[in-house]
Amino acid sequence: YKSAELDNMTVKVADKTAFSMDGLAIAITPPADGKALAFSGTTEKFAADLTLVEDPKSKEVINALGYQNITGNLEMEGTWQPTDGRMDLSKYEISVDNAGTLGMTFDLGGYTLDVIKSMQEMQKKMAAQPEGADNSAQGMAMLGLLQQLSFN
Repeated sequence: YKSAELDNMTVKVADKTAFSMDGLAIAITPPADGKALAFSGTTEKFAADLTLVEDPKSKEVINALGYQNITGNLEMEGTWQPTDGRMDLSKYEISVDNAGTLGMTFDLGGYTLDVIKSMQEMQKKMAAQPEGADNSAQGMAMLGLLQQLSFN
């Protein structure tokens, strides 16, 4: 696909809206002529009800800051070269109204289709294990896969 849009999404906990998002737009330019796949995404608005957070320490911080309900938007863009697995997230900004913007970037190497497929297979194996089963072997295998990645 080259683009996707979602008018709105709502996540509820019991009868309360925990999270909502309006105006999600994603655009993708497929790789061609040796160029990387380019992607971008934005939301017009998101809202989160942090009064639903159950952890007492987190709740204490949320209340002290006065951020029981937050709104804001999100913007991201980057590129991914499937041939060598280079992924550059050049923009990832979460803006919270009346609070500020958290921005981050990263440049990752080795994130190839083979690595992605191997990770997906490993996740399926781990998900198929009965609850409480020892997943340490799969965890070590996953760490081995992650060692193929590099931060640039």
